[in-house]
Amino acid sequence: MSGPISIGVGALAVVGVCTQLGTNIYELQRAISGIEDEVSTLLSDVDRLKALCHTVKAAYETRSDNAIPESTEQAQRTKDLWAHLGKELEHCRLVVTKLDGIVEKIRGHSKSSVPRKIDVIGKTIRKMLKDKDLDDCRKQMATYQSALQMVLSVIIHQDIGVSQEYNTRSFGTLSQDFESLGENIQSQITDIQQSIKFKANSNYDEAALAALKDLQESVNFAALTMKSVSANHHFDVPQSVSSIFTGRTAFLQELRETFIPRNSRQGRQSQRRFVIHGLGGSGKTQFSSKFAQDNRDSFWGVFWIDASTPEQVKRTIGSIAERAGLEKHENSVLHWLSNLEHSWLLIIDNADDENIPLERYFPKGDGGNILVTTKNPAYKVHGNVGRRYYEFLGLELDEATQLLLKASDEPAPWDSTCKQLASHITTKLGSLALAIIHAGAAIRDELCNLKNYLDYYSRSWRKIRRTKMASSDSDASIYATWEICYTRLEQRGTEASLDALELLNMLAFLHWETISRDIFSRAMKNSGQEPSQETDVPAESSTPDSWSTTSFVGKLRETTPDALLAWLFRGESKGVLPRIVRDASDAGAVDDALDRLRRALKELVHMSLIIHNDRTDSYAMHPMVHTWARERPRMRLSEQALWADVTGQVLAMSINLPPLDAAAADEKYHISLLPHVEHVLACRRSTAKAISVKGSSRKYLRSWFTSLVPNLAPDADKIRMYAKFSLVYAKCGHWDSAEKLLREVKSFLFRYLGPRHKRSRQVALFLSTIHWHLGQPSVAAELQSSVLNVCIAHLGPSHPETLRAMSELGRTRWQQGQYSTARSLQREVLGKMLQSRPRDDADVLEAMDNLGLTELKFWETSNFEEAFQLHLEASTGMAKVHGPDHERTLFAKEHLCRAAVLLGGQHLDSARDTMAEVMETRRANLGKEHPYTLLAMVNMAIVLAAMGQHDEATELIRRGLPAAQRTLGPKHIGTLFGQQTLGCILVQDGQYTAAEGMLVEVAASQKEMASHRGDYHPDRLGTLVELARCSFALGKTERAITLCNEAIQGFDSISTVPHPIAKGLRTTRARLLQLSQNNASGCQAELDFQACDINFPFILFRPCDTETR
Repeated sequence: MSGPISIGVGALAVVGVCTQLGTNIYELQRAISGIEDEVSTLLSDVDRLKALCHTVKAAYETRSDNAIPESTEQAQRTKDLWAHLGKELEHCRLVVTKLDGIVEKIRGHSKSSVPRKIDVIGKTIRKMLKDKDLDDCRKQMATYQSALQMVLSVIIHQDIGVSQEYNTRSFGTLSQDFESLGENIQSQITDIQQSIKFKANSNYDEAALAALKDLQESVNFAALTMKSVSANHHFDVPQSVSSIFTGRTAFLQELRETFIPRNSRQGRQSQRRFVIHGLGGSGKTQFSSKFAQDNRDSFWGVFWIDASTPEQVKRTIGSIAERAGLEKHENSVLHWLSNLEHSWLLIIDNADDENIPLERYFPKGDGGNILVTTKNPAYKVHGNVGRRYYEFLGLELDEATQLLLKASDEPAPWDSTCKQLASHITTKLGSLALAIIHAGAAIRDELCNLKNYLDYYSRSWRKIRRTKMASSDSDASIYATWEICYTRLEQRGTEASLDALELLNMLAFLHWETISRDIFSRAMKNSGQEPSQETDVPAESSTPDSWSTTSFVGKLRETTPDALLAWLFRGESKGVLPRIVRDASDAGAVDDALDRLRRALKELVHMSLIIHNDRTDSYAMHPMVHTWARERPRMRLSEQALWADVTGQVLAMSINLPPLDAAAADEKYHISLLPHVEHVLACRRSTAKAISVKGSSRKYLRSWFTSLVPNLAPDADKIRMYAKFSLVYAKCGHWDSAEKLLREVKSFLFRYLGPRHKRSRQVALFLSTIHWHLGQPSVAAELQSSVLNVCIAHLGPSHPETLRAMSELGRTRWQQGQYSTARSLQREVLGKMLQSRPRDDADVLEAMDNLGLTELKFWETSNFEEAFQLHLEASTGMAKVHGPDHERTLFAKEHLCRAAVLLGGQHLDSARDTMAEVMETRRANLGKEHPYTLLAMVNMAIVLAAMGQHDEATELIRRGLPAAQRTLGPKHIGTLFGQQTLGCILVQDGQYTAAEGMLVEVAASQKEMASHRGDYHPDRLGTLVELARCSFALGKTERAITLCNEAIQGFDSISTVPHPIAKGLRTTRARLLQLSQNNASGCQAELDFQACDINFPFILFRPCDTETR
C-alpha cells in the first residue's frame, strides 16, 4: 500500500504542479483580454485542489489507524482506501501536468514582458484551437478533485467518526454524491473511447482512459466501503421497487431535499412529515419505497406501518417491535422511535380508513421523518415541511409512455410511431402507473400489441359494464387491464395458465402480503397423509373380554363412530380442490406438482398480477389487484364462497395436527400463517353473510325444512380446518380465538362421534388447555374430569390416555390451589407410569416435574427437598430426551429454581445462572411478550430477590407487568401473581407504603377469582400474609392482626391438616396481640421487626438474611 512517503510526496507533487499551473494561468490572463471570468474560475479550481492536497497530507500524517489492531477489518479497509487515494493523487498530477502543458502552449515562448499585438493574436488563436482539450482536462481535474474529497471523507468517517445524526445524513449525502460521480466518470470514459476510434495518435487518450478506469475502481471501492459501514441498521419498505420504475424524478429529488437538507448539522430537527395522496394505482407506495431505497444510507432506520386496517396496523407495528427487540405493542414502538437519537424514516402506507386516527401513529417529539400515502386528501393537513404534500393523479405523459414501453418490453430505441401509440394507450388509462404496468404485461405476453391494445381494452371494459360498475372511473381503468390479463390466461389453455388462474383465485382469499410458496407445497406433501392421519385410530380396549360383556347394541355403538369417522374424514373432496393440489395426492406426483406450482407462480409474476420478493422468497399482491381478484365482475357470489372455502381447505392442509410437524421450523411456519388464517376466515364469514342476505326470501321455507330434518351432510372439512386454525391461534397466544374454533370442533365431534371417541377426547383435552391458559380452571377441570371418566371406563385406569387426562386434571387442580387433590392425582400418575416405563421416559419425567411443583406447596423443608430432587431429575432427563432448549426442559429448570429459592443457602448458587438461561432462551424463541417469557421474568426476579438484589428484581417485574396486562389481562391469575411478587419484594426492600397499595389491590382482585376458590385461593392467602407484614411495619398493628386472622381462617378451610404457614402465623399473631396490649397508646410509627421479635412466615422465597421472616 501507499506509505507515508508516497502519500505525502504525491500530495506535494500535485501542489507543485498546481503552483506552476497557477503562474502560467496568471501570465495567460495578462496576455489575452476578455477571458478574466474563465481564468478566474480556473484559478479558483486550482487553488481548491491545492488546499485539498494539503488536507490529504495532513490527514494522513495525523491518522489514527495506528491505534487499530492490524488484523481488524476496519484497519484493512482504511489501508486500502489510502492506497486507492495514493493512485488517484498520481493520476491527478498527470491531468494537472497536461493542463499546465496546454496553458503553456497557449502562452507560447515570447520573452517580452509587454505583450505584442502579434503575440496576443497568436495566443488567442492557440486558445481557440485548444479550447476542447482545455475543457476536457478541466473536467477530468474536477472529477479527480471530487473523488479525492469523497474518498477522504469516507476515510475520516471511518477513522474519527462523528455524531450519529450527522453521520447518518453525511453518509446519505455521500451516497448520492458517489452515484453522481460514478455517472460522470462513466460519461468521460465513454467520450474518450469514442475519441480513440477517430484519432490516429491516441497515446494520451489511452493513458487517460486507463487512469479514469483506475479512478472508477477507486470510487466504487470507496462507495462499497461506505456502504459496509453504513449508518443504516434497519430497512423495511412496503414493496420491492420495480426494475422498471419510471418518472417522478423531480419529486424524488425535492422530497430528498425536504427530508435530508444538505446544511443539516448536529442537533435535533423538528419532526418532518410529508403526505402523498392520490388515486389508487397511481404509484404512491412504489414512490415511497423508491424514495426509501434511494436514500437508505441517509437513515439509521427505515420502517413502515400498513394502515389499511387496524389488524394490519397491529401486525406491522409488531414487526417493527420484533426488529427492535421490543414488546409487540404500539406504545412501545412509538416510544422507542420518539427517543431514538438516530435519523429514521417511518412510512405509513395505505392510510385510507378515516376510522383509523393517523396522528395516533406519529411518534412524539421532534425527531424523525414520516411519509404518509393515502387516497384521502383530507390527510394532507398532516404535512408540515416543504410543500407539505404531493397529489398523485397520473404520471406525466412522457413518463407514462416510457413506463408502458418498458413494461411491454418494446426494444429500444423507440421511434415516433411507437411512442405515439404508447401515448394514446396511457392517455386512455389515465396515466395510472398500475394500469400501465398491467397493460404492458398484456402486450408483452402477446395478448395484443401497441396497435390493437385499445380494442382489447374496450371489449374488456364493455364486459365490465355489462356485469357491474366499478367503484370509480380510475378503478375501472385498472380493472379492465386486469380482465385482459385474466382473459389471456384463460385463452392460453395450457396447464401452467390454468393452474395460475386457480392459484390467483386462492391468493385472493389469503392475506395479500408475505404469501409463502410453502403454503401450497406443504399442502401437496400433506395431501397423502391427511386421510391416514384422520382415520388411523387404533382399537382401544382395556380388557380382553370387553366384547363378551357388551350387548349387541353396545357393540354397534362401539364400532359406529369409527365407521362414521372414516366417512367424515375420508380426505378432502377432491372435486373442490385445485387441480395442482388434487393431482399431488397421486403416487409419486408431488415433485411434478411442485414444478407445476413454480411454473404457475411464474405466470402470475409475468403478468404482473403478483409480486415476487427476492429477499424473502415470498409473494405479494397489490391491494387493488387483491380486491379485484376476489370481487371481479365475473366472480359470482357462489364462486366467492367456493374459493374462500377452497383456500381455507388448502391452508388447513398445509398444517399437520400433532404429533406431526413438531420441529422448530414447523412452529415458525405455523406462527407465520396467522394473517392468512384471519383473512380467509373473515372472507368466509363475509360470503356466508352475503349469501344469507341474498337468500332471505327463502328463509321461512328453509327454517321449516331444517326443523324437520337435521343436518344430514356435516361439514367435516370445516371442522378439520377449524381444528388446525385453532392450533395456529394457540401457538400465537390468541387464546380467545382458539377457544371459539375449538368449541365448535368439540360440539361437532361430540355430536357425530360421541364423547368416548379418541378424536373427541383429544379435542376436549386440547380445549381444556386453552381454558387453562385463559385463566378459567373450572371450565378446564370440568372437561378434563369428563375425559378422565370416559378413559377409565373405556380404557381402564392405567391406559396412557387415562394417565394423560389425569395429569392434565392434576395440573388444573394445582392452578386452582387444590394442592392435596393435585398431589394425589400426580402421585397416582407417576406410580402407574413407573410400573411399565423407565425413569428417563419423557412422560415419566413430565410427571415428576408436575408432582415436584405441587410438593412445594406443602411448605415443610422435607417437601422442598423432595421437590428439588424431582425437578433436578426431571430437568436433567429432559435435557437428554428433548434437548436443553426444549420448552418442557425449560419448565423443569424453572421449577428447579423455584425449589432452590425456598430451600435457600447453597441451593441458590446456580439458580441465578439457570433462571437467566431459561429467560433468555424464551426471549429468543418466543418473544418478549409471550406469557412463558413473562413468567420467566417473574421467576428470575424471585431468584434475584432471594439473593438480596431487590433493585434488579423490581426493575425486571416492572418491565414485564405492562406486557402481562396486555397479553393476559389485568385480572388474569398470572398477571396478579406478578403484581403479588412485586409487592412481596417491595416489602423485603423496606418500601412499605408502595408495597401496601399494590398488595391491597392484588388481594381484592384475587378475591374475585371465583373459579380459583375465591377468598381462599393460596395465592391470595400469601398476599394477605405479605400485607400483614407490611401493615405491621407501617405501625398498623391492629390491621396486621386482622389480616393474620383472615389468612389463618383461609388456610384452615383449604387444608386437611394444619398448614405450616398457618402454624407460623398463629405464633406471629400471638406476639402481635401481646404487643398491642403492651402498646395501649397505639403508636403509628414504623416498627423494627427484630426489635419487636416479630417474625412472619416467608411466602415466595427464603430471605437471604433470615430463615423465617
